[in-house]
This record gives sequence, C-alpha cells and structure tokens, in this order.
Amino acid sequence: MRDREKSTARARSRVTMTAQSVAMIEAALQEMDATIVSLDRRAAAEEMRSRTTDKTRVTYSTVALAARARSDNLRKSVVELEAKVVAAAAEHRRALAALSALENAPEGPPLVRLPLTTNDTLRQSNGQRRLHNYQRRTVNVRGPTNDNLTTGATSTAQ
Repeated sequence: MRDREKSTARARSRVTMTAQSVAMIEAALQEMDATIVSLDRRAAAEEMRSRTTDKTRVTYSTVALAARARSDNLRKSVVELEAKVVAAAAEHRRALAALSALENAPEGPPLVRLPLTTNDTLRQSNGQRRLHNYQRRTVNVRGPTNDNLTTGATSTAQ
C-alpha cells in the first residue's frame, strides 16, 4: 500500500512540475512577444525621427539598428520556445495519463501469508500439531494466489 501511495505522490509531483514548466514557457513566450512589439515600435519611431528606413545607409539610426537586431534574435528564440512548449505539453499529457492509470488501477494482488516451513511439526499431548518458534514466523508474499491456498488466512496453528 505504501509503495502505491509513494508512486502516486511521485506521479502527482511530476504532473505539477510539468504543468509549471508549460506555464513558465508560455509566460516567457508572451513576454517575448510583447518585447518584440515594443522593439519594433521603437525602431519604427526612430526611423521616422531620422527619416531613414534603409539599413545600409550611413545615416540609419544605431538605436533602430540595435532594436531590429534584438527583435530578430527574439523571434528566433520564440521559434525555439514554441518547439519546447509543444514538447513540454506532450510530457505533461504523458504525466497526466500515468497519474490517471495509477489512480484508476485496482489495488493489486492480495497478500498471502505462508509459513516458512510446514515440516518437522511436533504433536501436543492432545493430538494437535504444534509448530516450533522458528516455524511460526511468516513471510508476506505478493502475487497471484494458488487454488490450494486460502487468501487472507494464516496457516500457523498452535
């Protein structure tokens, strides 16, 4: 039971982390888009002020040139981040599917308690079998049950 709870907690944590990464990338994309618009406006305003729109001319504004270069670099970064947000969203969907599978899965196979040994039993005076102390120890076994075993019952008798 504890293993199931731990794995479910890990899956929930992974879902939270992937959701946060998707949100952070999308926020960065929005911020970059706003910065690109601002830089383009500044470059356009500087071109109007200097009355030069040809980037190859000597009289072209260095402020407008720097703003255009930064805007172009940000556009390249936006393309890369859009690819990352697609990958992060796919990872988030996989994490959600894994969490859903863990939460909807059945509890697992029942536990069967088996004695360590069934040989060398002693008979009490009234004819009942008595186990040695070392034979009373039991082992928890996970897995499918056999037809000849009863589930949930212990076979240690006194």
